[in-house]
Amino acid sequence: ESAAETEDSCYFLFDDFLYVYDKETRQSALLCSDPTCPHTYDSDCQALVSSASACYLEYYNGYLYTLSVAQEMESEVQKETLNLYRISLDGTKKDFVAKLADSVKIGGSEYNCYNVYTAVIHRGYLYYMYGYGFGEDESSYYVNKSHVLYRISLDNPGEPEAICAMNYGGVNF
Repeated sequence: ESAAETEDSCYFLFDDFLYVYDKETRQSALLCSDPTCPHTYDSDCQALVSSASACYLEYYNGYLYTLSVAQEMESEVQKETLNLYRISLDGTKKDFVAKLADSVKIGGSEYNCYNVYTAVIHRGYLYYMYGYGFGEDESSYYVNKSHVLYRISLDNPGEPEAICAMNYGGVNF
């Protein structure tokens, strides 16, 4: 799971829900302000980051950033999208920032899920690299645009910019 730290709190993801730990009181709680909320995957719980899959959490410039996977079936083909979201520190606002990748399930691949190898925010950009649906040999290493270092602006997101492709075998599984 992932964690992020501010001056007075630590935030962490656990089972796709966002929690906050107050450093002064040494108490942790779900980041949901609704006392009647059941805090379940099928509710509108503010603490639920994603009902599909959430990974990565980083604090930057007054917000938390997280990656989330959305799944859909289209003409019997499973498609997954890796998305970037910005969350307010009180959890009341969760905004879509950008689509980072689209991937299609590859028959026979045991890697048909997003493996986010690295994601880091630096000077207003998210730098990230993932694998999805790739195979064991050089001819399938870059399937679904896997194993490429990308960057995208947090303030002015457009299409992700490919920085460089990793050499075959350059990312440990």
